[in-house]
Amino acid sequence: MTKFSLLFSVGLALIMSISGCSFGSGGPPLYTVTGTVTLDGEPLKAGSIALISENGEGGAHGGRIRDGKFELKATSGVKLVRITAPLVVDAPPGQPADEAEVLELIPPEYNQKSTLKLTVNDSGITETTFELKGKLSP
Repeated sequence: MTKFSLLFSVGLALIMSISGCSFGSGGPPLYTVTGTVTLDGEPLKAGSIALISENGEGGAHGGRIRDGKFELKATSGVKLVRITAPLVVDAPPGQPADEAEVLELIPPEYNQKSTLKLTVNDSGITETTFELKGKLSP
């Protein structure tokens, strides 16, 4: 498992556990959400996106961003959007791998301080584009 896959899995599990999302069936219907994410005009190479129900119902849903594209399933309604793109900086030579540093490339206003919103339609596919500005330097 790559460092990114591990970080993505842990992050997504944390978001879903905090929001009360369950992995079982029998919940509300899920609808397809597809889209594009750019950062300073370029497709975001790799990252993750989370849609968190604004009203507390419906939990959180997330997916991977690859080459600027994503597709996921989510409940309908207004969602808070959080986008992340962690960059793992290898540990210095001779240091254990767990000494690697993880940096976030996306400014906080698109993740932990996000005000991005998206309404997921309950009639078909929701398509959207997020044009992010202000890449942080590693």
